[in-house]
Amino acid sequence: MYEVKKTETIKEQARFTDSQGNELVINVIINPMVIARKASVELVEVRDLQKKAKMSPNDVRLAEELGDATLRMLETVLGANNTQSLMHFYEEDMLAMVMDVMPFILEVLYPKILASSKEAAKRTRRRHFLNR
Repeated sequence: MYEVKKTETIKEQARFTDSQGNELVINVIINPMVIARKASVELVEVRDLQKKAKMSPNDVRLAEELGDATLRMLETVLGANNTQSLMHFYEEDMLAMVMDVMPFILEVLYPKILASSKEAAKRTRRRHFLNR
């Protein structure tokens, strides 16, 4: 019998707490096959813009580009609703939000997205090799 294993959905939660004890819990559900490439491209774009912004700290246009790119990347990885909830929780303080959220993305979500993508690529290569 031919058997196919479906790519697993990544499910994670993150809890954010402010100084008054208010909490926001976000539930992140990711289909890695849908967002892997887009998330990687957007993360590289954000890192490149960060480097440029460090070299030109007074460039307002560059700062806006960095903010827009960061927001796009957050929406891709966390989802638009979670990103909007975080913006509300952080009272539109994008810098504070990014400082708190990026470790969750880079240390928890992104490695799982990469691992899932690599596994899917291996399965694809195996199937292609066996079908020759």
